[in-house]
Amino acid sequence: MKGPLEWLNTRDGQALSFDNQLNQKFVVIDFWTSCCINCIHVIAELERLEHTFADIPEVAFIGCHSAKFDQEEALYMLRSAVLRYDVKHACVNDCHFDVWNS
Repeated sequence: MKGPLEWLNTRDGQALSFDNQLNQKFVVIDFWTSCCINCIHVIAELERLEHTFADIPEVAFIGCHSAKFDQEEALYMLRSAVLRYDVKHACVNDCHFDVWNS
């Protein structure tokens, strides 16, 4: 891993862990990039699924932002995209493709 992962939409920006917060959960991970129109279209489907499974605490949704372009790697750019597209689930900035490659 090239550095600590940065998270948005978590309690105090705390990292989520499969050993702790996500243990024993069915986790849906959406790998996306904010400059991809197909990725943006998926956000609405994820929102629908999040609403469907909102009452089931064993299901968690995570966005994994894997930047396609250098300018997308900065956390402030991801934060802007999360706000612009009203992403509610936790989102990790995977700017070095650590999650992607794991």
